[in-house]
Amino acid sequence: MPLSFRRSFKKLPGTDLKKNKRRLEKTAAAKAVRPSEEFRPTKYPLVIPIGCGVAIGLCLFIAVSRGFVRLPLPPTATPVAFTGIATSAFETALAQQLGTLEALRPTETRPPIPTPTARATVTAAPTLPPAAGLPVNPWAADIPDAACIPSDLPQTGRVVEVVGVDTIKVLLDGDGHVYSVRYLGADGSQVNSGSTGFTLDAIQRHTDLVFRKQAVLVRDITESDASGTLLRYVLIDGVFINHALVAEGLARASSAAPDTACMSSLAAAEQQAQSGGLGLWGASGFATGTP
Repeated sequence: MPLSFRRSFKKLPGTDLKKNKRRLEKTAAAKAVRPSEEFRPTKYPLVIPIGCGVAIGLCLFIAVSRGFVRLPLPPTATPVAFTGIATSAFETALAQQLGTLEALRPTETRPPIPTPTARATVTAAPTLPPAAGLPVNPWAADIPDAACIPSDLPQTGRVVEVVGVDTIKVLLDGDGHVYSVRYLGADGSQVNSGSTGFTLDAIQRHTDLVFRKQAVLVRDITESDASGTLLRYVLIDGVFINHALVAEGLARASSAAPDTACMSSLAAAEQQAQSGGLGLWGASGFATGTP
């Protein structure tokens, strides 16, 4: 046992045996009760009651949700009066609206159904031929002169060059190639071969009608001639160009079988140009305007 100068000599055991015996008895009695056997109050005194309450509440919730226990609920007031008022008001407004629509609906008068007295003989209705003069293509309604054009699938393109009075070059939208196109039923060779001022005026008039404009091309029977030039009826800006050239005296009506769908119309236009003295039929050269 190490020595310490700070220890008081009064605390050292004395030679009195009785005092030493009492001290030993007190020490033994103090050691008889172990610290583990002493009652120690818990650190959290509210944990046990709270845990018990949570467990009881959880049990009640499970019992109520499963239907084992039914808790008495206070009676709730149902707004029956307000629901009835809203429903009746909606039904009244709907009935008024239906009555207004029914009043505005036109009355349909159905003919009486005849009572069959005997078996009727069913005969097929005779097939009537198409009435003369009715349009056969979609352009006849807007362009009366084009009523003679056959109802064939058209081609579209832009005029890129004027070769003469009766021939142009068109950039087709279908394949993007440029083709020479000659007007069906309009012969301008007599004007194209001339070198007078009338020829220049005729070509200028033709250029004003077609150059750089979108054209609709419709064939008759023949696709092209021996040189590969397309033979077409041409429509530009609501004008039947073949008919307009003949009607203004810039070309003569021509017929080449089998492309004769518009021959009668073009021949009538040529007669009008002759009567009016226009173009080729005039005594003083080129005259503008249609008869």
